[in-house]
Amino acid sequence: MSDSAPIDPRVDPLTAIRWLGNAGSHDTVLKIFDALDAVEILTHIIHRLYDTSDAKLIKKVEEVNARRGMPMSRSLDSPPF
Repeated sequence: MSDSAPIDPRVDPLTAIRWLGNAGSHDTVLKIFDALDAVEILTHIIHRLYDTSDAKLIKKVEEVNARRGMPMSRSLDSPPF
């Protein structure tokens, strides 16, 4: 779901949802497992769109690497926690 690379329809989660929706809205009767797959795929999409934990972790990694592991403050007066 990146803007920089073309989307391969074989692995695009929105395409999978589209197929399930098309099948369910026509003559095909979907099974409960198909609906559960759709929920799992939609959950994945929502996490990819709104979960910022990866971005926060990457920012922390960049900050630690920029400091080369040194504490944020070198003051000996402040407690280490």
